[in-house]
Amino acid sequence: MLLKIALIDGNEEQLNRLKELLSLANYEVVTANDQKSGLAIVKSSSPNLILSNLDLPEMDNGLSFFNKCNNHTKLRTIPFVFIAKNATKALIRNLMDLGVDDVISAPFKKYDVLKILKSRLKRAEAYGNKNSLLYQKPVNLLTINNLKDVLSQKKLYNFKANETIYCTGNKSNHIFLIKSGIVKTFKTDDLGKEFITSFFTSEQYFGYTSFIKNQPHFENAKAITSTYLYKISREEIMTAIHNNNLILFNFIDVLVDDLIKQKKQLILQAYGSVRKKTAETLLNFQNSFPLSEEATITINRTDLADSIGIAKETLTRTLHDFKDEKLISLTPKSITILNKNKLKTIT
Repeated sequence: MLLKIALIDGNEEQLNRLKELLSLANYEVVTANDQKSGLAIVKSSSPNLILSNLDLPEMDNGLSFFNKCNNHTKLRTIPFVFIAKNATKALIRNLMDLGVDDVISAPFKKYDVLKILKSRLKRAEAYGNKNSLLYQKPVNLLTINNLKDVLSQKKLYNFKANETIYCTGNKSNHIFLIKSGIVKTFKTDDLGKEFITSFFTSEQYFGYTSFIKNQPHFENAKAITSTYLYKISREEIMTAIHNNNLILFNFIDVLVDDLIKQKKQLILQAYGSVRKKTAETLLNFQNSFPLSEEATITINRTDLADSIGIAKETLTRTLHDFKDEKLISLTPKSITILNKNKLKTIT
């Protein structure tokens, strides 16, 4: 049975283009070109996902359509993705704060559209039957009223760029939630060399290993840019979970994603060549690093080398090899991926 996508778009050319793309990808597609007919078709067809243009041909645009779906008992459990012209990070963040599952910036690439929709559909399937009381759309922690109430009463901590947040061996009864800024976590060997384990940015939380296991931190955390964050205690989290178990599902999502990421990283470290490790890290950063814009990644070479686990000099040689092979272009402060497909094939 084909998965069904409801496509609502007042731009006829874009609607037809997307309909053809989704049909070729083996989805069943139902379409509408305005809010009123979109709401009717969503109610009657029970789609697996709603894909809507943010700019619908009505004065109150697509947000009104989203709110009507979100306020409807049966429709609010359907994953909702917006298409927004030239969407900025601030717009995407604001829409997801409202409860939208994802945002596709137009103009878009076919691959990116299919990747986002596939990801959202898989996540929805993982939560089980949409009619089950346990199923809800993925929720940003900041949009959950119980935790929002907690945060509204809490102190906001500021860490300057390069300031340490915690060190290996520190014990914590808190989990850290970033309001703005970028944080890196890392291990340091006996010679003082860093190995970066992860990067975190706005609306992400970290430090949960010590929090959950009630053990000292096994890594260090440092602010890369000026960072504002909350410290949320175990008691506050437990109270919020008791009042709203969606927070528990959110924690499970983060822990599973983190475990998968760490296993992939360990396999790459153990068996990957320098070229393979560098290529994979660049591709991963393109998708998830906080300072990346489309195919361009802004990160200093030391942090990049430390996240791969190689010497800076080795990284420099490898990057220049990639540049000579026309896989990337370089500036002193950024790396732009020119050929993603060839980077994927490096061994």
